[in-house]
Amino acid sequence: MTATRYDPVAQLLHWAMAALIVGNFALGLYMDGLPPAPRTIEFYNLHKSIGLVVLLLAVARIIWRLRHPAPPLPDYHPRWERAAATASHHLLYLLIFAQPLTGLLIAFASKYPTTVFGLFNLPSPIAASEQLAGLGGALHWWGQWAMLVLVAIHVLAALRHHFWLRNDVLKRMLPGGSA
Repeated sequence: MTATRYDPVAQLLHWAMAALIVGNFALGLYMDGLPPAPRTIEFYNLHKSIGLVVLLLAVARIIWRLRHPAPPLPDYHPRWERAAATASHHLLYLLIFAQPLTGLLIAFASKYPTTVFGLFNLPSPIAASEQLAGLGGALHWWGQWAMLVLVAIHVLAALRHHFWLRNDVLKRMLPGGSA
């Protein structure tokens, strides 16, 4: 019998990453424009630390996905919907990796150390460069808005399936129930 739901590990990774990404997006918006102060630096280091966790979870998620394929969509989905779901998921994965990597580019190219949860400094493999930091900042800025749009589409599509089409697409990723 083919599983129709995502397994509990995939669900945990999905929801943990969703919470971290949304929280880090909110933190990033809050930090933007804060005056230079020790507390501001703490917020930036927290933002970078959460970004590193997202990157590590993204790697874990890819490894898990390669070993545990996603359950197939039911046959009643039209071809365009399957293609849209596949394309949006690939773009989300791309952005889930791109955001922390562009954040690291900013951090490494800046003149400030990257302190991970106050425990240790992450060494920079590159020299400080305003131009690289600026490029990373532009990519990170555009990436956050692209991700926001894709996440909104993802959530609205899941809600459409659940409330309007009344099928089990959303339930496949919700905890509880059997696989």
